[in-house]
Amino acid sequence: METRGVTFNRATGTAQTDQPVKFVFPSGNGEAVGVEYHSEEGAVQLLRDVNLFLTPPASNAAAKKTAKEHAQDPVHLTGRSLDFGRDSRTMHLLGPVEAETRMARLLAGELTLMLDSSFRAKNLWPHRERIEKNRS
Repeated sequence: METRGVTFNRATGTAQTDQPVKFVFPSGNGEAVGVEYHSEEGAVQLLRDVNLFLTPPASNAAAKKTAKEHAQDPVHLTGRSLDFGRDSRTMHLLGPVEAETRMARLLAGELTLMLDSSFRAKNLWPHRERIEKNRS
């Protein structure tokens, strides 16, 4: 995680800033404005203007892409704020939320992203969603 202007409260174990923050995890990267980290709980809150970029694992096949493989296209997620739990490996993106690939766009009120034990994107669940196909 990269940011500046961080204050740390030793009594509560909370670090926070209202400055831009950039971060990287095994299946992507992102940015937001403002972050709070609660060290005891292993909880991170991105406070506003969240942008996530999820990248699929590298493919070993050099064959042409099929419709199923298009699901492996990079995904750009935006939302109002995000809550992350280290122990539950869950990202909860609060909306309005938009998830977009080059083939489709999903609009939702909220979105939950489950990570595997290596903190790679595993499952994505929208809540109160609407799907639109992108025009190519």
